[in-house]
Amino acid sequence: MTDEIRRLVLAGVAMVAIGTLGAAWSATELADGVVEIPDHWWSTLLTAPLAVGLAVLIMGLLRGTLGRD
Repeated sequence: MTDEIRRLVLAGVAMVAIGTLGAAWSATELADGVVEIPDHWWSTLLTAPLAVGLAVLIMGLLRGTLGRD
């Protein structure tokens, strides 16, 4: 695994962790829990790293597996 791919995977994992913590915290602050997250800008902003992190993680993993010959 090259350094670039390793950085992508680590960044993706970190962003997924941050987004998961944001979703967990915001769900406890909302009356209806996770279902209500899209209706509030601050809770959506807290969970955004989860989606971006998943994309970065998948991109890193695909580069690592597809780049092998």
